[in-house]
Amino acid sequence: MVQTTLADYVRLPRWAYQPGLVNYKRLDDMVRAVPLGDGFLDLDAFFAGLQEGGFEGYVAYEMCSPLRGGGSEENLDRAATASLEAIERWSHCFSEGSAAKAPAKS
Repeated sequence: MVQTTLADYVRLPRWAYQPGLVNYKRLDDMVRAVPLGDGFLDLDAFFAGLQEGGFEGYVAYEMCSPLRGGGSEENLDRAATASLEAIERWSHCFSEGSAAKAPAKS
């Protein structure tokens, strides 16, 4: 494989009012795209798996819709920059041959 793509998400609980019960019913969670490292994706495990599998290709970040914060150019730039920084932290960590956790955000 020469390229892989990833995205990160948060789960948002949803409820629907049931007038006959005068109560709320739990619905399936909605997911919202967020910059890499802000969601539930285990990036340490993801990049460790790439390293263990001998992956030597490119990693691309996919900004999926809907993106938390909306589709303004400023928000898209912020999410892309944060995601690129996350990829760089992890790729630097693994390029040194370490399967340890990537450094925290600065």
